[in-house]
Amino acid sequence: MQTVFESIRCGGLANIKANIIKDLLDDVYQMNCAHLKKLQREKAIVAEDLSNSDYEQDIIIIGAKIAKLEENFLSMDYLYELDTEAAMNEMMKLPGIGVKTSACVTLFCMKRPCFAVDTHVTRFCKWLDWVPANATANKVFMHLEVHIPDNLKYSLHQLFLKHGRTCIRCKGNAPMKSEAWEKAVCPLEKFLDRNRTAQNGKVPETFPEAKAKFTVAKKRKRNVDSDEADDGYDG
Repeated sequence: MQTVFESIRCGGLANIKANIIKDLLDDVYQMNCAHLKKLQREKAIVAEDLSNSDYEQDIIIIGAKIAKLEENFLSMDYLYELDTEAAMNEMMKLPGIGVKTSACVTLFCMKRPCFAVDTHVTRFCKWLDWVPANATANKVFMHLEVHIPDNLKYSLHQLFLKHGRTCIRCKGNAPMKSEAWEKAVCPLEKFLDRNRTAQNGKVPETFPEAKAKFTVAKKRKRNVDSDEADDGYDG
């Protein structure tokens, strides 16, 4: 466990994440054991079904899945067989995995369009008045996952991230009205309202269009994938 802790120390929250990683791997192992038994049952059923003219091909396909699983019991490659919504919800069943992490895995690892939302993205979306000023990061995701075109999700995420880390005026801890802040030139200046804060309006419990497309799986209590624990992961 100490080796894991030292390896991820630079990412922040290492003492919490090290334990979660161990729990996550344990859960993946147990899930894959159950998945293996399911595949073995499917193979037996196919072999006994004499009416299935394609049984030989089906057995080869199932056998390949079994062999791949037995080679690596910690693999989650089966997620590629699921649609994006199902894959994200499957990831969020695991400890420590919430909307942001599953969206980042979907975008950067699975190479699928997904508007991953971190602290930088949340900040810009509020300053641009794209979402309610008091919306949580998860509600920002639910709203913009629907409204941002798929071909723009990766590039827009990267642009928000890079600009949020480099622009003196747009950093999360930017000392407003300091000498450096006054001298800085922000190309987005005329589009942003950095003073925009939640006032009277209430954020709706859900964004109807987003809810219809994406169902957020229930998180476990150990989940650290929240606004407060955001480490600005950029994939």
